[in-house]
Amino acid sequence: MGIKLVCLSLCIYLHVLYEQEAQVALYYMERPLMEAAFAKADDIGLAGAEGAHPVIGEVHDALALDPQKFTQLQLKIANRLGDHARAIRIMIQLKGQILPRRTS
Repeated sequence: MGIKLVCLSLCIYLHVLYEQEAQVALYYMERPLMEAAFAKADDIGLAGAEGAHPVIGEVHDALALDPQKFTQLQLKIANRLGDHARAIRIMIQLKGQILPRRTS
């Protein structure tokens, strides 16, 4: 195999791998997974403004949401997945974002 073919094969492999990581991150809507997937995709040029891969673009858009909207989306996903413990943790987090803290 020539070096160009090896490089092309590696590029395709990374493209598919990072796309799958981004899909998993979106499925669970976990910020650390999403940030890692986006950073890896950005490293190989999948996250560029012009040629952003659709899944990577979705990750970017979700990460760009304001914290309250992102947390609401996480709650929706947790409920969809039937992850009740996570939904409760997210509701507590959301309550802290919505209600101002009292300093006594």
